[in-house]
Amino acid sequence: MAKPTWKTFFDVLAFVVVFVVPVVLYLMEKAGIDLKPIFIVGWLSIAAASLYLVLNLPWVWNNPDIALRAWRAYAVCSIALLAVGYASIRIWPTHSTGIPEANKNAKPDNAEKSVIALFLDCTYEDFPIRISAGSTIHVLRIHPAVIKSSPKAVAFLDVGAPGKEDRTWPQDREAPPLPAFMSTGEPVRHALVMKCTVRKYGKGTVEKALISLQLAGRYNLLIDPLESSGAFESFSFYLLNACYTDLKPGEYDGAGGMSPPIVGEFPEKAKLQIIGEPDWKEVPLTVSYRQNSTYRTILLMPVHRRWRDLPPC
Repeated sequence: MAKPTWKTFFDVLAFVVVFVVPVVLYLMEKAGIDLKPIFIVGWLSIAAASLYLVLNLPWVWNNPDIALRAWRAYAVCSIALLAVGYASIRIWPTHSTGIPEANKNAKPDNAEKSVIALFLDCTYEDFPIRISAGSTIHVLRIHPAVIKSSPKAVAFLDVGAPGKEDRTWPQDREAPPLPAFMSTGEPVRHALVMKCTVRKYGKGTVEKALISLQLAGRYNLLIDPLESSGAFESFSFYLLNACYTDLKPGEYDGAGGMSPPIVGEFPEKAKLQIIGEPDWKEVPLTVSYRQNSTYRTILLMPVHRRWRDLPPC
């Protein structure tokens, strides 16, 4: 039996989006065209077309067992989204240095020129997080309840390993792992989180540093003091997507399992309170320019954990 005309049209359109649009975005990136809205729409279209194609594979649905069909759908969707996510990280406009033009053209004797700026370097690391013995990590869980509890400046969650042995955080008793699609499925035990390190360069001691992130709400990060040299010249913290959905027993819950990623962007400016100066100063926030990093983009996939102190999103 021949396919309906509309079905053939959508099949062809999906193939064109998946195989042609990435080439167009790659050529735009190489040409230095920094139109981020086009890149965002392009990659979202590629993700949608990829899901359409993999969910139309006969293998996904040719088994009478609903649980097996759900597992196959989850598997192919996960592979497609991971592939699109990896490609979007590699093909993204990163030619800009992130330093405002005004600072590039400022004269050395300009009295308004800032003598301090911040440098931010971020990478993805495995979750759960491994904490070295005798150390403490600072974690910001992205969740609506976190903003509600401290809207002016969100508080980091400090997690330590005070003994003589390393520890893994969180343990299952602290945040039980959740399955992806069905309450009877296998729990998801591994994910990726973002680790960021803020460094100061320039003269002076920073008493407070405020970095404002827009991630489904405004998160104002208050960074620890940054001295001219010594133990406090940098500050590291983790960002993770703490949203989760309680799955209904025995029911397939695609919306809950595929909790949407949280996407945002680091700002180009930060605010500093410098010792000896009465007012806050706005300074450049330079983000590391690396081939294998996301530059200013923040992409946080769900970690599939039920947090004891946070409700479902």
